[in-house]
Amino acid sequence: MREKIRIAFFADILEENFDGVTQTIYQVVSRIPKDEFDFIFVTPHPPKPESNFPYPIIKCPSVGIPTYSEYRIALPFLKRSIQIQLDEFSPDIVHFTTPSFLGNYAVDYGKKRGIPVLSTYHSHFHAYLEYYFKFLPGGLAAIVPLANRLLKIYKDSDLTLVPSTAMRNFLLHWGIEPPRIQLWKRGVDHEKFNPIHRDENWRRKNGLEGKKSVLFVSRLVRTKEIDTLANVYALFEKRNPNVKFVVVGEGPDQEDLKEKMPHAIFTGKRTGKELAKIYASNDLFIFPSISETFGNVVLEALSSGLPVVTAAEGGPVDIVQDGMNGYHVKPKDPEAFYSKLNLLLNNPELYTSMKFEAFKYASSQSWDAISDQLFSVYNKQVEKRLAYS
Repeated sequence: MREKIRIAFFADILEENFDGVTQTIYQVVSRIPKDEFDFIFVTPHPPKPESNFPYPIIKCPSVGIPTYSEYRIALPFLKRSIQIQLDEFSPDIVHFTTPSFLGNYAVDYGKKRGIPVLSTYHSHFHAYLEYYFKFLPGGLAAIVPLANRLLKIYKDSDLTLVPSTAMRNFLLHWGIEPPRIQLWKRGVDHEKFNPIHRDENWRRKNGLEGKKSVLFVSRLVRTKEIDTLANVYALFEKRNPNVKFVVVGEGPDQEDLKEKMPHAIFTGKRTGKELAKIYASNDLFIFPSISETFGNVVLEALSSGLPVVTAAEGGPVDIVQDGMNGYHVKPKDPEAFYSKLNLLLNNPELYTSMKFEAFKYASSQSWDAISDQLFSVYNKQVEKRLAYS
């Protein structure tokens, strides 16, 4: 009987439904063939007890971020027992999710032991730098060394899995060799996110009866281009106030957004069946973010039968088929977003066609196939290592 492949998986956050990264991790974890693989997870932010996480976890030291208390910076080098526990587990592959101290620790651990190192390019930190560091002396030029340092971790990885062609092209541009990059997309739960969950009672309770609604689902942070969202809202308030905006999510910038969108419906963070109901109970989806490596919420919206208007940049460009199930528009351009949303709202035949195409496309994106692809990558990396040993 073949020995199981052992994976040491490093994740800065492992709390279920925390963000798109953890949603992807949990979809994969639920499909791991336990007769083929053993996993151990290293994280500073473990799952909540009620999630009944099925694999052993090594918790590493961390420090909080003052302005973002829900995020923590992992400091694995402060705890020698992490290395001892990993050595006892004796992994065949190291896999990390973030270019952080934890990711660097994973790379160093793997390289010192001659173990293949895999990474997944989940978060487009290079794009985040523009939002949070552009006011430094020297402007954006001052952050180039930091950007290069973040990207070096992918040059040191044996393989980086990217969720979209935009991210593949980005890494190629920054000098990552083509054989070290592989496309690995995301899936969606078609039974959960489905038009059949539309609930007219929910619409009535939220004052949407007889109105059209535009939905936005995300963490409420600057990197999601919430300023553009607020500006599109302002255009509708001025020109077509019968269209209502629904905002699902929470985050450090939510109070500021509420002030800018006083008549919008803010639900807070929602998950599970309630989130699925909200998707299906709205009419259109807007997503102005330009920092997405993929855009899980975009695929969830399409699966719920919502045409999507998204910025023509980043991961969503792969998901939204322009003119078929939604539109790509110029990033940070409120008028462009308003124009396409209004076009769909005022053309029932076009809207119905795009609604059908949205669900049709999403139905082809299976988590089973996506997970199987990852497991195949693990097998190939081990085979490659054995061939050269």
